[in-house]
Amino acid sequence: MKTLGLLVVLVIACFVVQSCSRSSKYQGPVLEPSAITRDMISWLYYDRDQVQWSADFQPLDTSSLPMKKPEFLKLLTTGNYLPVRIRTRNSSLCYQLYRIDDKVDKDIRETIKNKAQTAYRYLQLVGNSFDRFQFY
Repeated sequence: MKTLGLLVVLVIACFVVQSCSRSSKYQGPVLEPSAITRDMISWLYYDRDQVQWSADFQPLDTSSLPMKKPEFLKLLTTGNYLPVRIRTRNSSLCYQLYRIDDKVDKDIRETIKNKAQTAYRYLQLVGNSFDRFQFY
């Protein structure tokens, strides 16, 4: 009888855990950070295929908590973080900050810094009007 009760509790626990994992919006990285930062070529392919710097995306901090895009980009300009694309249930864009190990190639860090600075500058221009143009 005790084993039957334990079995029932175990089955219920499995259903609860499974339903919680299904309801999660975020499902882990598209590519592991160690693979992204293995070398410069790996980073360049990842950047080309997975990172859309100026797109509308959900930025997450290192603890998977939502944050504002300007803060996200500002932290990337330090060269200490990597934008890791996260799988989502609805295939929307989502990136999480991942702290870069000190051993990562400095060229990768510099490339991330430069791209983030450019994206941050462009983000600052959103909503601003242009000066009037005069054509002759």
